[in-house]
Amino acid sequence: MNPLLSASRLLIAFMSILTCQASFAQEVGVAWMGKSSMASAVLAGVQDRLKEIAPTIRLDIHAELGSIDEMDAVVKGFARENKAGQIILRSSGTVYLRDYPPTIPSFIGGNNHPVKLGTLKSMESPQGLVTGVTYFIPIIETIESFMLLHPYMDSILLLSQANYVSSAIDWEGTEQACIEFGFRCEQAMAGSREELKEIILEKGHLFSAIVMGNQSRIFDNTDVIIENNSETPLFSYAAKGVAKGAAGGVIADDHKLGGMLADSLVDVIINGKKVSEVPVKIDDEPVLMVNIEAITRYGLDFPASLLNVAEIIE
Repeated sequence: MNPLLSASRLLIAFMSILTCQASFAQEVGVAWMGKSSMASAVLAGVQDRLKEIAPTIRLDIHAELGSIDEMDAVVKGFARENKAGQIILRSSGTVYLRDYPPTIPSFIGGNNHPVKLGTLKSMESPQGLVTGVTYFIPIIETIESFMLLHPYMDSILLLSQANYVSSAIDWEGTEQACIEFGFRCEQAMAGSREELKEIILEKGHLFSAIVMGNQSRIFDNTDVIIENNSETPLFSYAAKGVAKGAAGGVIADDHKLGGMLADSLVDVIINGKKVSEVPVKIDDEPVLMVNIEAITRYGLDFPASLLNVAEIIE
């Protein structure tokens, strides 16, 4: 056989395979507003899982958008480009989908409770075109875990970011837990580092525990809280708060949630399920994170029973 002819046939066959693979590839848009390590971790989980179960799905990523207008332009572009679906991250993105109902299958992640945010009426049977995952953990269970580290807790000052969508959800759950346990509780809103300092100096000593909400302007300023009140035990609803010096937190695994989000994506886009048939998922095995340096600082005891179940930061 003519070697040139044989090589030509091989090339044609190879190009046919590539063309066939490309025809099966499906593109999914990804977008979120503002900087967020949580969104990045969820996306990494999505990407890792898709490599295993759906390598033909391609992601068109638009990260750290600066405004609602930018988000709106990107999402409308996804629809015009006939994307197979879209991943919209962060609580602000979930609220965007509430205010601007999507026209293509949409998957949320890195967000608080989507029903409490007003985007969905049910997590079990999502209406419309929105499903996905949430980092939400029942706060009463979180407070119970804090009580294992601080058995004399009887009052809580919740620090929340002003004008942020998830702050009200944190307070609702905290208030319900306080009623359940008979605690005195208060929420204080801070929009800046200086406001947070003023709150701690004024109110921190009046409570047996301080809890940081899951908002970046709170946990990014953990040092301000500790510097201005090193006696009242500090806890966190966010992993970063524990890493920065809070005694403990009960945390959903963002990377794992990203993998769960990818499974939902494949169920709809590849397997043909209706969005309403794919429930919003939560991490039902969250991790108790404990900062040993903080435990020592506040004079708390670390029960031996937690050694095999807690994630220890030293």
